[in-house]
Amino acid sequence: METLYRIVFNGETLPGLTAEQIVAAFVKRFRVREQRAREIVLGGSRTVLKRGLDQAKAQRYSAALKKVGLLIVLEPQPESPPPTSQLSVDLTPSIDIGHSEMASYYDDTPTSQLLSQPASAPASGLAADWSRCPKCRQPTVSPVTGVCQACGLVVERYLARRAEQASGAGAAHGDNPYAPPAADLTPPAIGGRGAALRPPRAVSAGRGWGWVREAWGLFKGRPWAWIGAFLVYVLISIVLNLVPYGLGGLLMIALGPILTGGLMIGAQVQQQGGGFQVAHLFAGFQRNPGSLALVGVATYGLAVLLLLAIALLGALAAYLLAGPDFIAGIDHMSFDPNQLGPENMVFVFLPVLLLLLVFVPLGMATFFAPVLVALNEVPVLRSFTLSFQGCWRNILPFLVFGLAALGLSLVSILTLGLALFVLVPVLIIATYMAYRDIYCYR
Repeated sequence: METLYRIVFNGETLPGLTAEQIVAAFVKRFRVREQRAREIVLGGSRTVLKRGLDQAKAQRYSAALKKVGLLIVLEPQPESPPPTSQLSVDLTPSIDIGHSEMASYYDDTPTSQLLSQPASAPASGLAADWSRCPKCRQPTVSPVTGVCQACGLVVERYLARRAEQASGAGAAHGDNPYAPPAADLTPPAIGGRGAALRPPRAVSAGRGWGWVREAWGLFKGRPWAWIGAFLVYVLISIVLNLVPYGLGGLLMIALGPILTGGLMIGAQVQQQGGGFQVAHLFAGFQRNPGSLALVGVATYGLAVLLLLAIALLGALAAYLLAGPDFIAGIDHMSFDPNQLGPENMVFVFLPVLLLLLVFVPLGMATFFAPVLVALNEVPVLRSFTLSFQGCWRNILPFLVFGLAALGLSLVSILTLGLALFVLVPVLIIATYMAYRDIYCYR
């Protein structure tokens, strides 16, 4: 018996190509909706693109996918068919579709026979060469989604309904394997506006660099708008810091998350096919500004409390080590730390260690808070919890991300800091990419 193969995409792409270039080529070659192409290319997870291929066809698909920038793996397919819940999408290059041939096939074949496909039919239930919509007759049916790009028809469901009407089997709905599920499969929402957030998931360590790479692709689409938004952000910060009595700094604490949330909204708009504009910097004022301001105030308050606690612990440790001389030294400004022996110096550095131990978790708890509040209206305390969970489950990707950001920052010194006007917006966009990767259903 001839060995059949399946085509598996593990999230790896050809070097030298940006994610945007690969998505564009994928859409053009395979006639896929752009959103679906982004989910496949940027998902970073294992996806079975095609099943049941002989060796010759598998190699042809491999070559076609490599041309658009996807690195795929050919795996021998088990003899027993996979469960229905695990069936993959059907991926047929548009160059192999015979439109005139399929037009007569749709016109001459009864609907009931269209549903009676042999066991070797693709997993999606569509014949291997189906491309012409049975409703509008346009050759625009996506081989991946089975949706007509012209009229939006879902071909499988349309044919299933016609078959039921023709056979009077509407009552036997549960016996139709192509009927849409009766259960509500909508994932539970976290936050407002019915936002379908998944619990934070762990991704591969390489995604830390992938976020930067994908952010660079998005930045190149609207570079001057992103640089302009960053400049306006910096100018606002400078002006507010000139306000006396520290009032400007306090105002910036509340304003910072609102502006950051606006940038996240702009990144989402651009990622979905829109155009980023400098005005997106202020989009946070139109979407949950009170909660965004509370993110900044709560972060500042927690930081102050932690600093006070560490200062008290440090003073207590020094008092226990130096005794009354510590208090007297403070009064006369004559306390000499050198009087502590080398064996006790570890206790002097204990507050520094505590500072790192408490402020790293605080940064993890607040990293994703603005984007969660701005895009999904997650309550502030809940956003802190989700942010910490997302960072904790992805320590390795964030380590790679941090090293990449540090390396690029050091390189920017060679440009006298001018490269920061590019680097900072890219890192901001990368934060949005990380949010999509970790929290969003793909």
